[in-house]
Amino acid sequence: MPQLRALVVCALLLVTASALTSAPTSAQAASTQAGSTQAGSARDHRIQVIQHNTDMNGPVPAMQAAADWGNVDAITFQELCKKQVVELTNAGYHVHWSQQRDRGKHGCRKGNAIASTHAFGKTRTYSLITRGTGEAKRKFKLLCADLRGTGVARTTVCTSHFPLDYNGDAAPTGEQNRVKVANRIRSILGKKISAGRRVVLTGDFNDSPKSRPLDRFYKVNGQGRFWEGDQKCGKSACRDMAATTDSGRKLDYFFASSPGVNKLKGVSKLPVPAYDPAGHYVIRGSVTFGRLG
Repeated sequence: MPQLRALVVCALLLVTASALTSAPTSAQAASTQAGSTQAGSARDHRIQVIQHNTDMNGPVPAMQAAADWGNVDAITFQELCKKQVVELTNAGYHVHWSQQRDRGKHGCRKGNAIASTHAFGKTRTYSLITRGTGEAKRKFKLLCADLRGTGVARTTVCTSHFPLDYNGDAAPTGEQNRVKVANRIRSILGKKISAGRRVVLTGDFNDSPKSRPLDRFYKVNGQGRFWEGDQKCGKSACRDMAATTDSGRKLDYFFASSPGVNKLKGVSKLPVPAYDPAGHYVIRGSVTFGRLG
């Protein structure tokens, strides 16, 4: 099944590339991406991020999406194999990667990553919880990187991958684990927001918008300090969004810290199935930050 899925993705990318008037190489795409981002961000306070759980199939779909969209400040990944990081660095990206699961029968040391054509300032990896044993052992983390050169001062991009049920029927349940992870992340990022950072949080959170763990992030009907990119229901904000996977589930998020951001017009998120139609879709997220303090 993974081989078939990979073939489908590769075929789709070939079709997408042939449709372009001038399909760039990965290195050219990153170079063009860097130049256009610097020019665009200098005129506004917009930060644009691509988010993708790769399911171990590599960074190419997200890289192509970034090249096509333009002005992308960062790409965030879940389930990116360590051996696949070189595809990003060879294309001119700076990469902050950290392992979540050890190499098993699949031969992939899976982790989360933040990639950017901008230089990183401070990068941090926060340990959250460890669950499971043997091949099922996972170390859940939050990765953060301060971005330089975006034209938007004090910007931090963070990403994480939340737990499923790795303990059978015994407590703690998957939801209880996700609540623990969400509480820890809320504490970490709350301090950054209070210190005047503009914060973007992305990831595969393995839960729906109205779930208890997501209460910790949503400012809409929750206790959080973030707007989600796809929270518009008509003329009001809500706790709902378009499906982000081929199975119709709503699992992948783009959150932006709320200070100075219009909750309806200031944030947006769009799942783009064309780049990876099987599994998790590539996500495009954007936020326009206002003045702080």
